Amino acid sequence: MISVQVRDYLFEFTSFNDWVGRAQIAFLNMGHTSESTICVDQNGLICTRGKYFAKAKYPVRVYAIDDAPYMPKGALGKREVLK
Repeated sequence: MISVQVRDYLFEFTSFNDWVGRAQIAFLNMGHTSESTICVDQNGLICTRGKYFAKAKYPVRVYAIDDAPYMPKGALGKREVLK
């Protein structure tokens, strides 16, 4: 087993359908991309693409592992949680 140091908890996906419908806007609102975050399910599975999100045990939590690469105008602050 390994450990991974993360920064801020950003948000979570409650189901596969939630991920499908909300992922793109959720990352944009936080100013992050998949390269600056890590998505981890309840069993510790790192979700990097659709096939992992499809078999994940939800919720899948999204954490920052690097600074937000950009912050679009009107975006939420990086420490806020999307609902």
